Amino acid sequence: MPMHADKINLISQHKLFRSTSLYEEFKSMPIGFGDLGAAGGIHHMILPIADLVNCIMFEPNTDALSTEHPDACDIKKINNNIFNELRVVNSAVSDTNGTAELKITANKVSSSFLDINEEFVERYKTYGFKVVSTCTAKTQTLDSIVNEKFKSSPNVFEIIKVDCQGMEKKILSGASEILSSRCLAILSEVSFTESYHNQATFTDIDSYLKSKGFILYGLYNRYVSEKHIDRKEYYTNEKLFEADALYFKDPLHEVNRNIEFNNRKKHLLILFALLFDYFEFAMDLINKFISNKTDRTNLVKLIEFLSTVKKNDLIKNTDELIKKCNDNPEKSFLYAQQYIDKNRGNSSIEFMNDI
Repeated sequence: MPMHADKINLISQHKLFRSTSLYEEFKSMPIGFGDLGAAGGIHHMILPIADLVNCIMFEPNTDALSTEHPDACDIKKINNNIFNELRVVNSAVSDTNGTAELKITANKVSSSFLDINEEFVERYKTYGFKVVSTCTAKTQTLDSIVNEKFKSSPNVFEIIKVDCQGMEKKILSGASEILSSRCLAILSEVSFTESYHNQATFTDIDSYLKSKGFILYGLYNRYVSEKHIDRKEYYTNEKLFEADALYFKDPLHEVNRNIEFNNRKKHLLILFALLFDYFEFAMDLINKFISNKTDRTNLVKLIEFLSTVKKNDLIKNTDELIKKCNDNPEKSFLYAQQYIDKNRGNSSIEFMNDI
């Protein structure tokens, strides 16, 4: 995933962004972020614009809020004041209002309302999925939550992260009004294997989101295998298990041709494109929608800065790889694999034949 936790407010506090009308707009009317399934803490994707964000976290299992997770920042380990506003809601989100049985697993971030697929657990030895206890939790749809608590707040859930252990499709189905009128970007966990019984897979979620105008822009994949092969000695491909799928409500795509995007939505999409390093998409939007010369100039320069940050990170990581391989050549194979995992993105330069 792009942008690490040490990049807090990297975008929002940069002088180039603060010199735009977009900054003034979001400072006066902060951005609404919904973190659905906040086990492990706040997802780091939002941190580069944290001080412009009203963050609402949903997690029915409060014990999991401080569980370590590679894509999250423990709310107990960061200063809550980095956000314009932060709320933690001890409730579950689903496609219906009521109650349901939550299966607490050995690895707390794997807890789900769905039944665990025991065959999957045994085959791949993912024993963190084993159920150790249960509890009854309140469930609500996002649409009903907005109608009850945020009806007069037009900017909630403008960007959503959903990671709810097989419940993603149900949650998104219960947010139909939000997806139609408010939300512009979604990072959703999607599965290619049923680790839970009756869970929706990637094709179900992708089809539903496209019907709402959301276009798939990136996949951040994770893999699984039975680990027969010693990976320290030999290479193998593995089964595609799950991914974080990034969707934008792209105003330039044909499915959204008849949808009106106001200035705030256009500006949010530019910012969200920057947030996930989709600089080409950001340029598309800037060229199409930003007429103010000062804003255009500053946003383009900001893209150049952020792109250079990514470039310098890659150069630094490459230098570290070369040094480690020189110091311990017998481990070069492992170092190379770690390097690929760390620096894998959603782009390619295969088209460049003149390097």
